[in-house]
Parts: sequence; C-alpha cells; structure tokens
Amino acid sequence: MAVPHGRAGSPGRLRRLRHRAAIVPAAGALGALTVLVPVIETATNAVTGAIPVGTGPGSVSIAPDGAHAYVTNQYDNTVSVIDTTTSTVTGTVPVGGTPVGVLADPAGGVAYVANSHDGTLSVIDTATDSVTRTVATGSSPYSLAVAPVAPTVTGVRSGHGPDAGGNTVTIVGTHLAGARAVLFGSTPATGVTVVNDGTLRATVPAGAGGTVDVRVTTPAGTSAASVAGRYTYAYPFSGFRPPVANSPAVNRMHAGRAVPMKFALGGDFGPNVIARDYPVAQHVDCTTGAPLDPPAPTTTAGDGALSYDLADGGYHYVWKTDRAYAGTCQVFTLGLNDGTLHTALFQFS
Repeated sequence: MAVPHGRAGSPGRLRRLRHRAAIVPAAGALGALTVLVPVIETATNAVTGAIPVGTGPGSVSIAPDGAHAYVTNQYDNTVSVIDTTTSTVTGTVPVGGTPVGVLADPAGGVAYVANSHDGTLSVIDTATDSVTRTVATGSSPYSLAVAPVAPTVTGVRSGHGPDAGGNTVTIVGTHLAGARAVLFGSTPATGVTVVNDGTLRATVPAGAGGTVDVRVTTPAGTSAASVAGRYTYAYPFSGFRPPVANSPAVNRMHAGRAVPMKFALGGDFGPNVIARDYPVAQHVDCTTGAPLDPPAPTTTAGDGALSYDLADGGYHYVWKTDRAYAGTCQVFTLGLNDGTLHTALFQFS
C-alpha cells in the first residue's frame, strides 16, 4: 500500500492473531496529521480498529508474547508502545534521530531501534519502556536482526509435588520471556505463564515419582539440563510393610536384631531413591516422644545394599539395630529423594 512520508508496517501479531499494521494518515498538512495504524483481522481482511501513533511511522515489531507492538515514528524520533489487547498506545519512548527499524528480541525483555539519522542503535527495556543503552553503528542503520540466545534455568521454586501434577511452580533463569513450552523430563507443562524475562510459572504435568530435569523452550532453543533446574515428584509411599507397623503404633523387639524395612514406591526407580544421610535413628522419650539425642545414621545387615524385589514390587532395607538400644525407644526415619520423610517407632528390650 502507498504510505505518504513513511514506510509500510511489517507483519506482526495483534489480539493473538496475525495482523499487518498499515499506516494511513488523515487529510491535512504534515504538521497537522493524525497518523493511524489500522488493525486488520486477516481472517476476514476487515479493519477492526485504528490506533493513533506519531508521525512518519516506519516499522512495527511485536513482542514474543504478543502483548505489545512497537512502532517507530521517524519524524518524532520516538517509538509508540501499543497494548495489543486494548489497541491503545500505552507509552511513547524517545529514541535517536529518524528511527527506521525496530525489532523486539524474540527471547523477550528488550526491543532494538535503528536510528538512521544518528547512526545509532537504541536499546529499550520493554518492562519499563525506557532506553537503557545507545550504541554507535555505521551510517544510516536500517534493518535489524538478533542472534538467538537460548534460555537458561537457574532455579525451580517449590521444586517438588505430587505425582498427579496440577500444582504450579515458579521457574527462574535468563531469556525466558519467549517461552513456548516447559518440559518436565519429556512431558510438557499443562500451562505456562511468562512473568518477565527472568521468571515464568508452569503448571506441573503428571509424572512418576522421582526427579526430572526442567527445561524451557523459546524460539532461540531449549535450555540445557542443570542441577538447579530440577523437579521432584513425590512417590506414592503407602507406609512400611509388615513386619513393621507404622506410626503411631509401637514396634517392640530385642536390641541387636535385624529389622527388614520394606516399602513400595509404585515401581522400581533405581537404587538412589533414599536421600543423602538417610535412614537415621533417633533416641526419643518412650512416653512423650521428645528427642533425647541427635539422629544417628543406621547400619545395615548383610551386604548393606538397598534392594528391589520384583516379586513383591517393593524395596527392602535391612536395619541392623544396635545392642545399645536396649531399654530405649528409637524413631527410624526414612528420607526419600522426593523430599519426604517417613517414620516408624520402636521400643527395644
């Protein structure tokens, strides 16, 4: 289309659909123009609205989340920020002389503006709609491109939950604003909300007990697996199996005996299901249950290895009790790598 004193807008996405921003100045002298950016519904090719911007609009770029559009105004030396939900200008950012090109970083967080007259590049922080840097370029910069930067995950807050999923976790890192998917292991989150370039929220999908890597996918790639970016599903622990009775029942036996601590987690998840520094036994008051000594590591009978029995679908840990336990009550605590603790009470003679 013909655009007096300007350039046609580049394709973009408005109202979560793909639209093309066209520049249509009203009648009158240049200094009195009301310059409008029509919003065209491409499904019907109908104009559904018109947004007033500055004079001499040159380019338009849409933020990766589709929430805002950025329009360069060449004769005002500004960039108009458009809320694509309300189709209104929510901010005007002063930039360099004759801004021609604009590009919202596909990874989110910033928009870049090529200032043709000044030979500079303005960097706009899209969270504050302000210029944070001005970079000298060659003469008459026009077009822009951004080298892709893959996201990183540096933490998962509330990083454990039920195997049924449905809970929400907060993921922190860098270059997250363009997130298209969040993977828990190989399973995608059932919902993703981008908060800003360093934070997003994800609804956890269902999964088996154990720990999985959490990775974020943006147009620039998928984050690498890291120790900091992990989520743990709680195992469906249903209690210790006989001959051990679960709390608050008291198991009475002779000190020095080997006690088979059997439990099931819904499958064989390998030998590392027990958390570091567990199991432990702690001397407690037989009447009140109050701790009398710090927890101490337990020892095992036989080869000392945690084993999985395919026949009964459970784990077996044989606790070799200490003869010094005679006349005391001890709480056995099993810590699992899903962050849960499970106890059984013993009274020794």
